[in-house]
Order: sequence, then C-alpha cells, then structure tokens
Amino acid sequence: MNLPYIIDFPVYGSAPDGFLSFAETGGQIPFDIKRTYWIYGNLNNTTRGGHAHKKGGQVLIAFGGNIIVNLTSQSGEEKQFILNSPEKGLYLPGKYWRNVIMSEHSVLVCLASEAYDPENYISDFNEFLNA
Repeated sequence: MNLPYIIDFPVYGSAPDGFLSFAETGGQIPFDIKRTYWIYGNLNNTTRGGHAHKKGGQVLIAFGGNIIVNLTSQSGEEKQFILNSPEKGLYLPGKYWRNVIMSEHSVLVCLASEAYDPENYISDFNEFLNA
C-alpha cells in the first residue's frame, strides 16, 4: 500500500514581486491528473471529507488558510497533516479515510488521478475498516 507523504513544490520569486510554484505529472505528481477541483467559501472549522476512495490518488494543496487532514488507514492507523502553504502538497493514496478541517476562507485544491465516479467512494467508516 502507498503511504501519504508531503510534496515540496519548487518556489521561484521573491517579495514583493510574488512567487511561482508548479506541479507536473511525472515530476512532483505521481499520477496523470484526470480531475482538478477546489473547495472554498467555508466557515471556520468546516469539516469536509468523511469518506475514502477505493482506488486512485490525490494531491491536496492549501492555496489559502489552514487545513488539517486527518487520515485513518484500513488497519486503523491514524495520521494528521497540516497544510498551510501553496508550496507543499499532500499525496493521498486511495484506501485512506479522510476528514478535512478547514479554517475560515481557506482554499483547498485537489489534483486527482481519477475522474469523478460515485462508485469509487466508501462513505461508511465501518464498511471502510472491513473492506
């Protein structure tokens, strides 16, 4: 099983002109990107996720605010990652239960290896642990 890990994206530039970072398939991203989505406009401590994916991987990037990602493996091992910079991303393989806590006005961008398919989701935690 693949394990979650933090990806450091390249950073170019300086203040006050600004910075540029990027992610490339075959570089920092360990899969072909088939879907990109973003979550924004939330209140403080909004919890998202509450599911796992049967297959595929994702990279989560905080483009603004603080985002706490709580993960549980099928064996019950728990990990926590804090995303608060667009210079870092979290590689998240399938078969990890995720709960994502977002600060007010945070922006979470997700690069996914799979197109949206409701059949790829496990939304019951006990079913996830017993899969």
